[in-house]
Formats: sequence, C-alpha cells, structure tokens
Amino acid sequence: MHRKPMTDKIMNYRIIKTEEYEPLAELFDANGLHADLEEGRAEDSVALWRCEELADELGNAAEEGNGKLIAAAELMYTAGVYVLRNIAVSDEYKSQGFGTILLAEVENEVGQRLGKDGDMWLCAKVPEFYRRFGWSEVDRLDAPDFTECFDCEEYGVTCFPKVMKKTVKYIK
Repeated sequence: MHRKPMTDKIMNYRIIKTEEYEPLAELFDANGLHADLEEGRAEDSVALWRCEELADELGNAAEEGNGKLIAAAELMYTAGVYVLRNIAVSDEYKSQGFGTILLAEVENEVGQRLGKDGDMWLCAKVPEFYRRFGWSEVDRLDAPDFTECFDCEEYGVTCFPKVMKKTVKYIK
C-alpha cells in the first residue's frame, strides 16, 4: 500500500500485477495508445500493472483488482529486448505523479528480469516525459525492430513517436 499526497487529501493506492487486460486496454485506448480490444493481450506481453485506489467511491475497502483504476502499464519482451509498450494515467489523476511511480515500478521489474544493468526500450508519444527520467532518443534505424508504430497509417501524419532507450539498474 502506498500513500500519495493530493491537492486536498491523502489518497491510498496500490500497484498490483494483473492478468486482466481489458480494463487496462480501455485506458490505453482512451489515451491514444496501442491496445487491441478485440484480439486481447499480445503474446509477447510479459507483465501488466494496475495502479488503483484502495477504496471505492463510497469509501469502502475495494478488493484487489477492483479499486478505481488510476494508471496502468504493459511490458513486452520482443525482438530480444524489454519494451514498455503502454503506460497511461486516467484523466482525473494526470499530473499527480502516478505515471512516474508506475514507470519506476516497470523499470525495476526489467532490472530484476535481466539480473544485471541493461537496456529497455519504448516508442514514446510524449518523449519529454521520459527524458526527465534518463531516457534517450535513439534513431529508429539504430534500434531493434520492436514496434509496429512506423507501419501505422497515422505515423508521420497525426502521430510522431520517438524511439527511446534507457539502461535500467539491477538492484539486488
């Protein structure tokens, strides 16, 4: 359990791993990210996280996995690399630090999976956010072929993602 200061109250929340893709996919889709609501979770998806409130709207304790969804993330292992495929925050919780908290959770997981310091990748629609946390832009021709972004009809028209990389730390 975590406690997060908000503008006028302290909100209790938790971050859990989950196998339930659909509610997270809806949040990813609502944020303009790649989520296939019809086909479901991709085969190369290796972990999903959900950040949720501990209480329901009436203040009653919510069972794990049933709290109000705050944010979500999806980690892939494809083309021999770990990729942060999606990370999104519900509109009412944006700019309150939840994206930062969830990003750190995913980065720590990758360090543990690698068992050493190593690279992690993403295709960022908001590269400024990731630069604040040590991510670097990489020419897409110098990156592993881990995303379908560049084959999308929106690429270069309404969507201008950047390939980014970060060396994450292994913490024993």
